[in-house]
Formats: sequence, C-alpha cells, structure tokens
Amino acid sequence: MGEGGTVLKTVDAAVSWHSLPSGTSLPLSRVKFLDSVTGWVLGSNSVLRTTDGGLDWSSASLSDTTHLVDLWFRDRLTGWAVGYEGTAWWWGGSGYHGVIFETTDGGGSWTRQLVDSLHSYFRLIYFLNDQDGWAIPGFKTTDGGSTWNRDSTFENVVAIQIIGCSEWFLHDDGTLLRSLDCGISWQQISIPLAPGEVAAISFSDQLEGWIVTGASPSKILKTSDGGSVWVNQTRGRTDWLLSTYFRDRDVGWVMGDHGTILRTTDGGNAWQQQDGGVDVMLWSMKFADALRGWIVGDSGKILKTSDGGDTWAIEATVANLRLECVDFVNANTGWIAAGYTGPGTILKTTDGGHTWMTQLSDPSLWLLFVRFLDTDTGWVTGAGGVILKTTDGGTTWIRQPSGTSNWLLAMQVLDPHTVVAVGWGSILKTTNGGTTWSPASGATTGYSESVRFIGEEVGYAVGNDGSIAKTTDAGSTWEAQRNVSAEGLYYVDFADAETGWAVGYNGTILKTTTGGVVSAVKDLNDRRPSSFVLEQNFPNPFNSRTVIRYELPAQTQVRIAVYDILGREVATLVDGVQPAGTNQTDFEGSRLSSGVYFYRLATRGEGEAVTKKLVLAR
Repeated sequence: MGEGGTVLKTVDAAVSWHSLPSGTSLPLSRVKFLDSVTGWVLGSNSVLRTTDGGLDWSSASLSDTTHLVDLWFRDRLTGWAVGYEGTAWWWGGSGYHGVIFETTDGGGSWTRQLVDSLHSYFRLIYFLNDQDGWAIPGFKTTDGGSTWNRDSTFENVVAIQIIGCSEWFLHDDGTLLRSLDCGISWQQISIPLAPGEVAAISFSDQLEGWIVTGASPSKILKTSDGGSVWVNQTRGRTDWLLSTYFRDRDVGWVMGDHGTILRTTDGGNAWQQQDGGVDVMLWSMKFADALRGWIVGDSGKILKTSDGGDTWAIEATVANLRLECVDFVNANTGWIAAGYTGPGTILKTTDGGHTWMTQLSDPSLWLLFVRFLDTDTGWVTGAGGVILKTTDGGTTWIRQPSGTSNWLLAMQVLDPHTVVAVGWGSILKTTNGGTTWSPASGATTGYSESVRFIGEEVGYAVGNDGSIAKTTDAGSTWEAQRNVSAEGLYYVDFADAETGWAVGYNGTILKTTTGGVVSAVKDLNDRRPSSFVLEQNFPNPFNSRTVIRYELPAQTQVRIAVYDILGREVATLVDGVQPAGTNQTDFEGSRLSSGVYFYRLATRGEGEAVTKKLVLAR
C-alpha cells in the first residue's frame, strides 16, 4: 500500500504484483490480514476492510482530526487502531494527544477507547495473545483490551517482535528488551546502534532474527542466539568517505562515517578495514612522516599511528567538539580546526598530539580547515567566508577579507604568498599572503569541498555535485573535467602528477592514472543509482542548516517538504519544475526545536515519492 490509495497484491511469493482498486486516493500506511481473504488497510483517518482478498473494499471513516498509524485485529470482529488526534496549538487548537480506537464489528464502526493527554501519539499496538497487549508508548492491557494501564517499561519502544513466549522490544536509544517467559521477566541487551538509528526488528524463529536501521548509512544486524549477540551483516560500504591520503601510488587510506578507516596497498584495487576504536565521523587525516600520522573526528576524538598506519589508537579526547581538520608540520607540532558542536576552536600541540592547548575559541565562528606553511605561518577557513591568518604559530590570529559569505571548506598553501581556498560557490586565490583575495575564473565546481595541488601550477578541486575541476595556472582559472560520479565528492589527493583519488558519499572512491581521465576503481557498495534518487541530507545531524541532494532522470514537477514526527508539514523547500540531473536545496532549521524530522520528495510527472529522516541537534 502507499500514496494515492495504492494497494498491491502478490499471489506468487512476490515475483509479480498487481494493483487492486481501494476506492480512495488517500495515502495508505498499514495492512493486516487474518487469512487469504479477510484483511484491513489503514489510511490517515479511515480503515478499509476486504472479505474477498482485496477485490472489494469497504471504508469506515473517523473525524478529520484523527490520524491513525497502526492497527491490530484479534479475530474477524475485534480489533484496535492507534494514532493521534487534535489540532496544532499554533492553528488555534489544543494540541495533539494519543488515542486508541476499538471495533467489535470487523471495522464497520469504531469507538474511542482511550485518550492519553500525556503522550501526543501512539505509534504501535501489539498483542501477545487474547489477553496481553501493548499500545506504545506507555500502555499495557491484560484483559484483552477492555482496559489499558500505564506501563513505563515500554515508553520509547519503536518496534516489537513476539514469537510464542519470546518477546523483543526495540527502543529508540539503541537498546533491546527481551523476555523469554511471556513478559514475566525482562533482560536489557545492548546492540551496536546509536540512538535514532533503529527502525525495525524481525525474527524467523526464537533464535534467528534481524534488525534494520532507517538511518544513513543503513545497517543490517543478525542474531542466531535469540538476541544475546548481534553481528553487523551489512554488505559492502555505504559510509560517507570524507578524507583520503596516499603515501605513494600503492599505499593509501580513506576514512569517514562510523569510524571507517580503510587501507589499500595495491593502489585501490582492494581495501582492508582498520580498527580505530571509535564509532564517530572521522573528518581529516595528516601524516608528518612515513611513520607518524593523525586522524580527527567527532566527539573530540584524535587517533594516532606510530607504525606507518598499520595500527591506529586513540591518542587524546578533547572537548566535545567536531574536529574538522588536522595539520602537522613536523612530528611534534600540529593544529586542529573545530566547530559545529561548540565554539569555533583552534587547538595546538607541541608533543605529537598527546596534549592540546586552545589558541582560539569564538562562539561566532565555525572553523572547517587549517593549513600551515611552517611552524609560524598558517591559515584557517570556515563558514561565512571566514579566513584567519597567523604568523606566530597561532598565538594571534587576524581575520582577512575574503569578499564572500560562502563557506570555505578547504585550501592549499603553495608558498608564503600564494594560497587557494575553495568552498560552496567560491574558489579564491591570494598572491600577497591573504591581504586581498580574488575569485577564480572558468569552470569551477559549484560546491567545492576539497582542493589538491601537484607542484605550484597544477591542481584539482572536487565538489559535492560529483564534479572535478583542474587548474594549470596555480588556481587563477579552472577547467571542468566532467561529472564522473553520481555521488558527491568530498576529498581529493594525488600521489604524483598522474595518479590521484577522490572519495565521497555512499562509499565512492574514484581513481585517475592519467591526471584526470577518471575511472571508478571502487564503489564500495557497488551502488547503481536509480533514475529517481533522494540523497541523505548532509551534514546529519545538523545544527541549523543542511543540504539535500536529489537526482531526476528528466525535467519534472518536484515538491520537497519537511515534516515533524507527527506528520505535520513544517517547511516547503522546493515546489516547482526542476531540471534533469543532480539538484540540491538547503534546509534552514533554526526556527525549529531539536528532534527527528522527515523530508519527502514527490514528483508529479513520474508519480514517485520517497521519504528520509534527518536529525536537528540544536
């Protein structure tokens, strides 16, 4: 079932599907069948019933302010539906509250059984047997649904599976409650998922089960012992790869989301997973020499290797900051630029990364990139066109006029006078140490994420629209090489003038051995984009602004809207004809409260729709 009253049926184990007339054009969200002929489908404020396998449907409607999200039938006559009802207070209403409806005539009529003013909605209803059931969050019945009593044990449950007397309740904080004695006693089990990742759970028997996530990148966990131990079964990689470093043509690393560190020793033909002991976004890597290197990421994590990248370990954890970029000029002296989860911060070490001192902390800044020419002279770039320079090793920083308010995400220092900075909608160059900056000309990437020079004249910039641009005059002019990736590219590195790599979203790694004629050596999840693609927003979680990319096979009418967890529209981002190819839009969430939201893209011409989740963390 789905949008526009769609109901599909299969009679050959899902080999083929055919459409059934539902009699409604409203979206349908849940289905429940007792046997091959008797079933119900849930709409927003109605319940459809069939007694002939879906050939004909009858409908029972509730009030316009009722929104149903789940249903359960004990037999052909008795069932329940849960959801919420009310009107938003900013529309002059009294707000929303959870509601339970009961039917005793097979869905022909429904009676409001419980209204819960404490919870704004119910998301699930499930019965273990004729007597014991749950309405999630917060209620349980032991008398077949005649009465419902509060039960805080299941307050934050997002999915339930019950087989016999074995019960599994999956919570939104990444924990699992399990009972093997019909709910008499419960055991809490930790699973390798972060809060907000969990989506669904299913068991084939009392031992073998799976958990899937709705977050990006998606995961599949499997258990073979009833839920005590869970193993990540996700095939390939769908992580965002955010940085790369190659020592030579053969040996290199990429890193990114969920603590991903991958190493190759054969030029990228094969990659081995390395363990850094963290499960956070890793943003940047820097080697000072052949043996010593550092990786920085979210939650203030700093990793170090002293054996040439064979092993990595946590060297330090600083304040709860997103460490965006790291740079070292020798084995002892280095800097980190940080922001997003705290004030714009510059950190410095003089003992190889073991301890770090704060050189700058400014709540008005979000710093994204740092590069030093030597132990004294360096630059930092950030959001809002910020460029800072120091000539005393970071003791003092002076802001330079960039002439742009665009985010500046990366740069390369070519000599004491020449620096090239790239960002969203901008490639800038200075030839006087930053006193003045001038925009580059020619074909540049619209949303440049990274820049890398080989020598003083030849350089490459990659963008989150999959584009690559090249310069042969030290960054004054740029020529587009072509969009070689359906995925956004986040970082570029070269081992020599001919051999380079670019990494990006959804596990993408590209390689060139001809100085820009690019072939994809490894798309780590072997992903083939469909004709209609909605990407995960980036960054996610985000503080106030995030970017949403989408791909269209042809020009068509597009609408992108954002909804809160109750399905209320809170923002319209796109509503009009959009061109074929890769497009993107920004979502500004500063007026909203922290929490989980959903963004939905629908096309008129193709009749397609897809929804993804985003997290606003203020």
